[in-house]
Amino acid sequence: MHVIERVKDFLGIEGLRLTLRVHGEPQLIDGVLAGEVALDSLREQRVERLSLLLTERYSRGRGDARLIDTYELGGLVRDTDIAVGAGEQVVVPFELHFTPRPSPAERFLAGRPLAGPLTRLARLTVGASSEYELRASARVRGISLTPTASLPLDFS
Repeated sequence: MHVIERVKDFLGIEGLRLTLRVHGEPQLIDGVLAGEVALDSLREQRVERLSLLLTERYSRGRGDARLIDTYELGGLVRDTDIAVGAGEQVVVPFELHFTPRPSPAERFLAGRPLAGPLTRLARLTVGASSEYELRASARVRGISLTPTASLPLDFS
């Protein structure tokens, strides 16, 4: 093997690429995401582990008083031995179970008959918003850098 090929392998150049797809329109209340991770590469690769993580970035306040927290809602780690040939695509289905994290306003108003409109009003008043992201990473044999992919999700 040439030195250039070894450097490419070490750095993951022309290596594995991940693409995330989620089936349907995900709902936060369902607590489950179904989809697939597509693996493709320009060079032959061997995937030893796939990891998925769903996070929520919760922000509230305005201006200098703005606070941001990141929460892990669920994750999935799958030890595997998948061979991805040069120019080939392998699709790995997944089902990620997670626990939705209600905001403080939603927890306070839970179980009250008028909770829906009041919760939305409370979130607007304090400038609260949530952004969700699904991230995938793969451990590839002989590669130092971990290939990753992310997909922003809209839980409507």
